[in-house]
Amino acid sequence: MPKRRSLGPTQAPIRVPFPRPKPARREAANSLQTGRQREMKVRHMTLEQYLYFRDVGFGGQRPDGEVSEAFRGRAPHRGRAGLELALLTGMRLQEWSTLLLPELQQGHRPGEPVEFELQKCAKFGLRRDVYVPVTAREMVAHYLLLERGEFAAASAESLARRREELFVVTAMDAGQRRLSGILEGRRRSFVMSAMSPQLRRITVRETERGLEPLAVFIGHGGLMLGPSSWDRIRKDAWRRMLLHAAAPGTPVLPAHPWRFHDARHTFALQLLRFLQRRRVQQEIDDNRERGMPTPAEHISVHPVLTVQRRLGHKRPASTYAYLRYLEDPRTYIDAAFAQWSEHDGATYAAIGLHALAEDWKAALDASAG
Repeated sequence: MPKRRSLGPTQAPIRVPFPRPKPARREAANSLQTGRQREMKVRHMTLEQYLYFRDVGFGGQRPDGEVSEAFRGRAPHRGRAGLELALLTGMRLQEWSTLLLPELQQGHRPGEPVEFELQKCAKFGLRRDVYVPVTAREMVAHYLLLERGEFAAASAESLARRREELFVVTAMDAGQRRLSGILEGRRRSFVMSAMSPQLRRITVRETERGLEPLAVFIGHGGLMLGPSSWDRIRKDAWRRMLLHAAAPGTPVLPAHPWRFHDARHTFALQLLRFLQRRRVQQEIDDNRERGMPTPAEHISVHPVLTVQRRLGHKRPASTYAYLRYLEDPRTYIDAAFAQWSEHDGATYAAIGLHALAEDWKAALDASAG
């Protein structure tokens, strides 16, 4: 019998690791979930719903236009101005709520639209130009004139005590859209589009009354209103809307409260609908005059690409999602099935009553005979 060979010091037994079982996959709470990302939910407002949201919810009015005696909210013009900016510019909450006064005022006369660059406060930091029409500027001007000054004056002392924590602007360059001042004891300079929401929140300037915040929308303490403050204002507005929901002329309200983002959806759909109709008419006119447009001309006036640039969408697919909401199929259901629910001009209810009458007539004839 052969001898068993011993293993030397360099011939240690090789240990083969036993494969560990893979952990069982967690089942989803909903067995019907596929793991795919849900589509963007678009909620948009009609004109009547928007005016009710703006004036009754934020403005404290009654549906008939009179001021509600039960309204106890402060700064109704501030809320109306914020919602108007969201609607007429398509900006997100973080974008319009962090605006600085120079972005809306510097270098522009009253009665003129404004266009400025947005980047750091935008989603994904994507740069885009924002156009603010005259009507939105006028709504903001009412707030600045009637309400903002009171907030700024009341906060001058508290801001003075926090001076070391603030970015105190000493110079503004309108051409380069740049602010220069003192931050943390050092002289700093920032392009406004590159300023983060956190930096904008502590940006102030020296005035005759003391330090004044440069943020457009401010609250108690003089600092910029944050997302939680705007959410509270929005929920208070929704509760006021529900108080008058049964009043004559009140538009139909959704099951869930309106959001500021719904104003952005409304902007996208209204602009997309307008550009679609304009493009169709323009192509009809161009075909009559000089034939089909060139590919470059087709792209330059493409409605979806135009709206994508205005909204700051990263991918065109996000903007294409709005196309399915351009027309509401519910408005066509009655018309589409009008003939299906009738028979020779009579409804099914009328047919049933007619058949019942015929049965009664036959029964009476039989008893008479």
